[in-house]
Amino acid sequence: MRRTARWAAQVLGGLVLLAALLLALPLAAVVGGSATQPGRAAIERLVPSVSGGMVRVTGLSGWLFGAARIGRIEVSDAHGPWLTIDDLTLDWSPLRLFGGEVMVQRIAADRVAVTRRPVFPASNSSSTVGLPVRVNIAALHVGRVDLAAPVVGQVAGAMPSLTVDGMARLQGIDAGTVRLAVHRLDGAGQYTLDASLSPAGVHAALHLDEPAGGLVGSLATLPAIGAITADATLDGKLNAIATNVTLTAGELRARVAGQVDATGRAANLEVSADAPAMAPRADLSWRGITLKGHLNGPFDKPEASATLVAEGLSLGQAGIARVTADIQGNAGRLTMSGALDRIRLPGPQPDVLEAAPLEVTATLQLDAADRPGTFRLQHPLFSVDGTAAIAGQQHAEVHLNVPEIAPLAAAGGVAVAGRVALTLRADRQGEDTQVTVQGNVGVTSPPGPVAALLGQDTTLDVLATLHGQTVRLSRLNVGSGTFSAGMSGTVAPGALDLEWRVAVADLTKIDPAVNGPFSATGKASGPADNVTITADLTGDIGAPGITPGKITAQVRLAGLPNAPTGHISAHGTLLGAPLEFSVAATRENGPGANGPGAN
Repeated sequence: MRRTARWAAQVLGGLVLLAALLLALPLAAVVGGSATQPGRAAIERLVPSVSGGMVRVTGLSGWLFGAARIGRIEVSDAHGPWLTIDDLTLDWSPLRLFGGEVMVQRIAADRVAVTRRPVFPASNSSSTVGLPVRVNIAALHVGRVDLAAPVVGQVAGAMPSLTVDGMARLQGIDAGTVRLAVHRLDGAGQYTLDASLSPAGVHAALHLDEPAGGLVGSLATLPAIGAITADATLDGKLNAIATNVTLTAGELRARVAGQVDATGRAANLEVSADAPAMAPRADLSWRGITLKGHLNGPFDKPEASATLVAEGLSLGQAGIARVTADIQGNAGRLTMSGALDRIRLPGPQPDVLEAAPLEVTATLQLDAADRPGTFRLQHPLFSVDGTAAIAGQQHAEVHLNVPEIAPLAAAGGVAVAGRVALTLRADRQGEDTQVTVQGNVGVTSPPGPVAALLGQDTTLDVLATLHGQTVRLSRLNVGSGTFSAGMSGTVAPGALDLEWRVAVADLTKIDPAVNGPFSATGKASGPADNVTITADLTGDIGAPGITPGKITAQVRLAGLPNAPTGHISAHGTLLGAPLEFSVAATRENGPGANGPGAN
């Protein structure tokens, strides 16, 4: 349901953005200009520039400040259009804004099409959501809503079309009335919401009824779960809200019943779910799932108890014969203990973990400001444990220990032996997340350059900062007695700015036929379709019976990967013989110039 709410909010956000843009246009020009065809044409040209290219409108008619008609609205993100609205009608009273109210008599559209889910820059803002004005929408109607396959998570094919009707009267974010009715045009599904909230109490009724392969099943990526029906009611004063939720999905049955105290942040609820053997997706099935639990008391200090048993879980080529979990809550502390028995993995050795269960334990302190917790996963082949704070100053620290990696590597089809001991820490700092990784890796086999270079004690030291989709790498250092490498810089969407270095103390570790030290430094920078790479290499290379000679080499390449230009050169003495080498690459204009040329 969270995914449903997210994309629905994004669709509505496109409409809100359009209204905000119209209100942000110069008032005199809009009020006067929207009554004439030249003025409406000017507004159509102005909207994209005001919205930064996110919104385009065409076919504007009527009077914008009374009864506007818009032939098409197109909303885009950085990847192009994702939402179109055809034949929008907006009958509203803009002068009511001076009284602090958005008054819409009717908003309607013949068709709304969502071709994919939008991609907007991530925001870590925790600011409080508020409603600056009252909102009164007397009637909302969309004749046809078309959701493409990427929106609902289907591999192919779109959902049957929907029709939407509703109204809203909101005095604030915590007071008002909303009614919404969504029906499939083929008559095979309906979704209704009738909710009102005030200081006196709350009343909400949600009803959902859809056939197999419907909207909710697709959004949940469970297309074969069967027909879904759900009813949820909340009714009563805010300190005693009677709560009742029932759900059927195929043969699955679930229920939540009891009372919630919204003012005192407490509840008394019973929870149950039961599912026999089911296969809600081609790659997901189980033989049975049962859940029973209850919660009583304040949210931060509940008396709670829950048990979960799942038999015969299968996900693709992986499987778990039995999952058990027991949750207990007392005096603000939640504890969980459980086990995953007879785990099977995809790959050449699926039974590597079957000999013993994977034991899981965790704690969470609900009555502490930062919600601290601990967790541990224990198996004879490995262990993972750590601590975390999920509120306030969020941070987490994880310790991974694999005393012998050979069995796990073999499960992935890799023949290697050794050990791994790593510590990872993540700290949230505003909109940034700082990540450090430190530890040791030992490689004992197979014989060859990797084991010889890394040896039994290679250190790893990483410090990076994540900001949205940008990674700022302060350091990435790998080192053993024979080999060292490092990197720093920035990786951002569509651009690189990295510096790197590599050094080998003695090339004998790679090939016994040569010896001597070797080192290289370089940079990689530029957008993804026009990368520039530079490298400087030096070495004192010899061989048994041959005096080492110094060589140097330079690499300068630009326009990678599509239009490379640059040069590569080397000089010095290699295995007792003089070395002089130079090659330049240039692009030639004219037919066939789309590929690299060399002169």
